[in-house]
Amino acid sequence: MPRDIPGAVVKILELVGSSPNSFSDAVRNAVEEASRTIRNIRGVDVLQSSADVGDDGEISLYKVNVKIAFVIDRGDDESSERSSRSSRKTTARRRTSRR
Repeated sequence: MPRDIPGAVVKILELVGSSPNSFSDAVRNAVEEASRTIRNIRGVDVLQSSADVGDDGEISLYKVNVKIAFVIDRGDDESSERSSRSSRKTTARRRTSRR
């Protein structure tokens, strides 16, 4: 995992990827899917791998539990915090209005 990005904040997201072909493809699928909505992915760490076995004794699905590290974009961090604060205020207002 990236640890040498000066001044950056790195967030870790845990996912499970799968593939009918291989463990490597399962890792690639997890990273590819995450990269559709997450920017600045810097690393992947495979925590665990497992597989489903069919009735014929053959592996039918390869699965990997991974941690994906990405650098938080300071602009996204601020808007995320604003959204979180707004959500907390809305929840507090709902609680107050129910009384």
